[in-house]
Amino acid sequence: ARKYIPFKIDQLIWNYHVIEHRAAKQMTVIFMGLRTELYARVQGWLSAAGVAPLLLEGVSASLARAVGAERASRKDAFVAAVDVESDSAHITIARSGVPYLSRELSLTGSEEQRRDILVSELRLSLEFFAREQAGAVIERVLLFGEQHTLSSWCAGLSEQLSCRVEVGTMPVKAAQMGMAPLEYAAAAGVALGGLRGGRVPLELLARAAAPRAAMSSPSALLAQSPQLIKALARPVAIQA
Repeated sequence: ARKYIPFKIDQLIWNYHVIEHRAAKQMTVIFMGLRTELYARVQGWLSAAGVAPLLLEGVSASLARAVGAERASRKDAFVAAVDVESDSAHITIARSGVPYLSRELSLTGSEEQRRDILVSELRLSLEFFAREQAGAVIERVLLFGEQHTLSSWCAGLSEQLSCRVEVGTMPVKAAQMGMAPLEYAAAAGVALGGLRGGRVPLELLARAAAPRAAMSSPSALLAQSPQLIKALARPVAIQA
């Protein structure tokens, strides 16, 4: 894990999700972490607003869940979800509601310059993921954000990336909750996680409440996590 995680474990609020590939006798471990000082800052904002959170996770997990119900022509196909804001964008490559890769981008300049930056960074992300995940098929790219602007980008992005690029659609349950605008994709994803109940993969709030010794001690972690023991005993790909 030290090879892939650029921070000390005891400086993070973190969680993981194990995916078994029975036919290949392998496992993939998806790791998500948040710096403790950033976690404390977010909790401070929520406390000041009088809000008690039920679920806290990274944007990539929320976006992956928001697009998890999208139908794919192939069961093993991935989808890239892109949440575009006025000065930034978040890219998440996901499958079956689980994020495998995420990136945060800065978008500056005119609309054309922002689009060009997005195309360049998307191409790098898709090519990197294809190299890291042998045989991976990214079926399409879904854009979320200001719909009028994004609709005008789709054709050009599709041509330049040689991949279907479409404006995303909000999950039905999210639309029923009044989260119809595409700008609410990440918020809809985390809300859907709260509705499901039970264990939510990569959720950070419950992990933060765990004793620090259990979070930082490898032996304590392994004693509580038989899935992780199995994963470490086999070839593992740890994704950020």
